[in-house]
Amino acid sequence: MRQIFIAAVMLFSAFTAFGQHTIKGKVLDENGSALAGATVAIENNSQMQTSANDGSFHFEKLKNEHYELEISFIGYQTLKQKVDVDRNLVIKLVQKTNSLQEVTVTSLRASDKSPIAYTNIDKATLSKSNLGQDIPYLLSSTPSLVVSSDGGTGIGYTNFRIRGTDAARINITIN
Repeated sequence: MRQIFIAAVMLFSAFTAFGQHTIKGKVLDENGSALAGATVAIENNSQMQTSANDGSFHFEKLKNEHYELEISFIGYQTLKQKVDVDRNLVIKLVQKTNSLQEVTVTSLRASDKSPIAYTNIDKATLSKSNLGQDIPYLLSSTPSLVVSSDGGTGIGYTNFRIRGTDAARINITIN
């Protein structure tokens, strides 16, 4: 009888030693709304997940130990929480506020004393050359401006370059 009892205890301990445990739960905000895409990581472990659309996450094949989760989401305070396996967790993250420094937007207009090449085109010049074409073709008389059009007519997909620089890097001020 004693041998049967010892064998049963050893068999039971083998099952619990190789048992697979889980950590699962949901990540919510202060109002109880799910936070989809929150990062949930187990500290000192390579496992990391992002929460599903309903805020849920699920870690499998864990040992029967205590773990520390780190939960983070943009705009919310990162939370570290110690957890046990085989429990359903509800984790609520608190919004964080960031104080930013004052931003001042300034501008300047090129003048005769500016170290920048510029060209002013007045309304009379534009109305004289306006034949219903796109703006790059209206500006084609300015120095160092190269204008092109997919159809060749100046209507539709038109683009320009100034001294070889594409339009994404050119500043034009229209008043």
